Amino acid sequence: MRRFFVPIFSAALLAMAASAATAGPERIQLPVFYGTDFVFVDAVDKPDRDRPVIRFIYINREAAEKARKGEPLPTGTKIIMAEQFGGTDGNGRPQRDKHGRFVATKQIHRILVSEKQAGWGETYSEGERAGDWEFAVFSADGKLMPDVDYAACRRCHRQAVTYDFTFSVFPNLSALKR
Repeated sequence: MRRFFVPIFSAALLAMAASAATAGPERIQLPVFYGTDFVFVDAVDKPDRDRPVIRFIYINREAAEKARKGEPLPTGTKIIMAEQFGGTDGNGRPQRDKHGRFVATKQIHRILVSEKQAGWGETYSEGERAGDWEFAVFSADGKLMPDVDYAACRRCHRQAVTYDFTFSVFPNLSALKR
């Protein structure tokens, strides 16, 4: 019995250590075709940036179906927030459309990805985790950006516990129904 227990216990410890070692944005892959394979949720102006940014938010189709029904977001949910720079006028002020919203250029600033997988939150302490969500920020060319404070992402998203640690999906169900 003892010979059997030690290898299994050792394997379990190694698996837990490997899981903890892989905590972080490296777990997330940027979906290449998020603009066509995902459901558009909303566009959010971000006036608090040095240059105007519009955040275009998408969610994978399975998660969109659950959200439409008011059900919890399933394991495997991915939310993409593609930030595009807004245009500016000759004086450096943001260009706005007739509704007062920023006018987006085609230039991608960065792409933020939130992904939910079973057990991912367990790699963080209770005070750090945002459910089973992990966060990653990619450059316009699809490379994981270095020096991002992902703890700040988790801290901010902890405020949205009512909406499964998301800010835009459930409040924008009407956009998902289109």
